[in-house]
Amino acid sequence: MIVVITVLTIFGKIFGVYVGVKIFGSGKQYALAIGLSMASLGEFSFIVLKTGMDLGVVSDNLFPIVGMVVVLTTFLGVLMAKKGIKTVEAYE
Repeated sequence: MIVVITVLTIFGKIFGVYVGVKIFGSGKQYALAIGLSMASLGEFSFIVLKTGMDLGVVSDNLFPIVGMVVVLTTFLGVLMAKKGIKTVEAYE
């Protein structure tokens, strides 16, 4: 389940950012590079999750799943950001 959520999160964020950047007129390589660099979730997810738990709208079972997804996307995000930089450099 953690792997599925991680993959969906990464590809969803890359696609969403790519489309958003393309709408504003940037080239494909820049849109892809920005999408790759924005794929990680970040620590703010923990704050939102904890607030949801305190309000009783998020299950306690969700915390370790989201925690692992945040950790995985953080580590993979660094690698993807490097790939994004190389993508832009290849087209310059």
